[in-house]
Amino acid sequence: MVQLLSREIALSVPDPALSTQWVLRVPFVNSTIQVVAEKVTATFSKVPATARFNTGSNTYYPGTNDIDALSITFYETYDYRVSQWLRQWRLLVVHDDGNYGVPAEYKKKMFVQMYSSQGNIAQTLTYHGTWPTDKEAISLSYDDETGRITVDAQFSVDSMSPNW
Repeated sequence: MVQLLSREIALSVPDPALSTQWVLRVPFVNSTIQVVAEKVTATFSKVPATARFNTGSNTYYPGTNDIDALSITFYETYDYRVSQWLRQWRLLVVHDDGNYGVPAEYKKKMFVQMYSSQGNIAQTLTYHGTWPTDKEAISLSYDDETGRITVDAQFSVDSMSPNW
């Protein structure tokens, strides 16, 4: 049975979540700088369907639980401290001599906190075992209206909570 949208039901619907009300907290590996994120692509765990052929047709079962990389766009500082911070963190993963680091030293937690319209924390996404895998090229252009440099970085993620 389809229920019609009445004025009473419409007025009881909570305010929509706003994509501008969030804060990113990241570990400051060997540093005390503060970074400002312009954009975070918050990923969630996924369980793909895996086909198994049985009696002439496919039957689907859950595959391996996985999560995509976390993509973050940072504002660069005037002294390029964000790039230096990412490089320091990356050096914990792979040292200059080509040797790999210890995961307990470079895997960190990241937190994305989303706020309600009243300013309270409504949801916290905690990413476990994050570390920088890739830093995109920096785009320099005289045509940019703001002149602001951003740094795009990808982070590997082991798991997240809450697991949506």
